[in-house]
Amino acid sequence: MRGPCLQRMRLVERIIGQRAEEAEALSYSKLERQVAYYAGFLSSYHGYEVKVKKRRQSAVRWILRESLKAADRDIAEAAALLVDAAHKFAALHRMYTAASAPVSTTPAASSQPRTSLKQVLRESGKVLLSIKDRFALALDLAYAIVVVAKEPVVTAKSDDQQHYKDFGLDFIHTTSSSKSKDAEGNGKKVQQAVVGSSRVCGYKKFDAFSQYAVWLADASGLPGCWRWKPLVTAQEMVTELKVPPGRGIGEMMDRQTMWRLENPRGSKEQVKKFLQESMQLNPLPVDGGRGGSGGKKKKKKSKKARKSEK
Repeated sequence: MRGPCLQRMRLVERIIGQRAEEAEALSYSKLERQVAYYAGFLSSYHGYEVKVKKRRQSAVRWILRESLKAADRDIAEAAALLVDAAHKFAALHRMYTAASAPVSTTPAASSQPRTSLKQVLRESGKVLLSIKDRFALALDLAYAIVVVAKEPVVTAKSDDQQHYKDFGLDFIHTTSSSKSKDAEGNGKKVQQAVVGSSRVCGYKKFDAFSQYAVWLADASGLPGCWRWKPLVTAQEMVTELKVPPGRGIGEMMDRQTMWRLENPRGSKEQVKKFLQESMQLNPLPVDGGRGGSGGKKKKKKSKKARKSEK
């Protein structure tokens, strides 16, 4: 486990360093770099949990917070979220490749269920909702995970930073551009895909992952989804869609969010139509009011009160 962890951390370190060399707009803050190094080093512990006081928590968080005592709660939590998001992005780039591939007409291929682009949008959106503004950082770590899984970046005998030069960012295979100034004040054009606060660039190796990363940042319409306000408000659901007040409102909000992740550029009228059809196909559970049990919940009597009644 130690080998891949170190290789991922060194590759992330290389990418972060290259960002800083290219342009200030592409670089990360000191806190983001710290979170990235922790996440890269502990990325192989993804999926592991530790049981603490009858509760289970992420092994990454526990190692940083409780075992090594190397980070405060916020940094440990951010590193755990980053590891989880990176592993999901690493898997999603394969889904995107499958969804983007031409439809095969062979009998064997036609019998297999095909991944749709809406599935990729929905699952990618879920990751963005969890990682928020750090999604470019999560893509960098995901790229490191993909690289190390397919071919070793360095050999055991030579663990030199120079070995990582061919695995860094590619500032040519991207879409938009900005200018920065070098030490001598000369204008330097930097190709990048910048949407909102993202700093996503192409990658030199594994073009399939690079295509997914740039599509996610520049063409999917998903960046910033964690700041979306509901197109159809709770009040409109009650008055126009006749959704009964109670837990049904939350359920309908969740359905709206999932639909919008699959249709990032959908309109308010389209959302309303979907919600109406959704209520017909999947009726909301009757909870009997805001309490969810026919009115106000009864308060449990204390142990002392029950004894006095006896």
